[in-house]
Amino acid sequence: MFAAVLPAVAAGAAPAAASPFRSTAVLVAAGRGPAVLERMREAVGPAGTAAAAKQCYSDVSILSDANGQYVTVEVDYDALLENALRAVAPGPGPNELFYVCRNNVTGYTTLKSQANNLYVSAEFDYTGDYQGTLRARAGSVWSWEGYYTSADPGHGAFTMQIDNRYVTAELGLTGLRHAVLRAASPSAGRTETFRW
Repeated sequence: MFAAVLPAVAAGAAPAAASPFRSTAVLVAAGRGPAVLERMREAVGPAGTAAAAKQCYSDVSILSDANGQYVTVEVDYDALLENALRAVAPGPGPNELFYVCRNNVTGYTTLKSQANNLYVSAEFDYTGDYQGTLRARAGSVWSWEGYYTSADPGHGAFTMQIDNRYVTAELGLTGLRHAVLRAASPSAGRTETFRW
């Protein structure tokens, strides 16, 4: 299972942000969240999975360790980058908040944008520099909406993996694709490390 191969993030690694990162994540107890979050909770574990293993959060902001910028959902973009995730925001606002549910035994995780109420998908049908682009565009969870993460929100640095590829912030791309998040890296380093 992917969760078994997620590397630990180097101890003492600090984000590039000017000030220390402070998590905005709010842990929501089972049965106490909005309907959207409770439906997400069911997606991270089969029937019979203990409720304590399925941790759900609201108001999660994600910071790129590589550039110190927050991940935003580009709700005003269109075509291939419609609702793309990019690490370009100086702080958390409405387009930078996510619902997150994670199975803290397996690491299986789903994310949903609070800006548009859609799940984050990895676009593996795209080609070239667009392949694996993360977009908040799905109404339900299928194989491209399920990730494996190395830590729960609120626990600092983490990596995210899907289909044996790590999610990376593409800082070398320019224009509208600068700092887009893609499931594209075979290994984890600074551009594949985030905080939430």
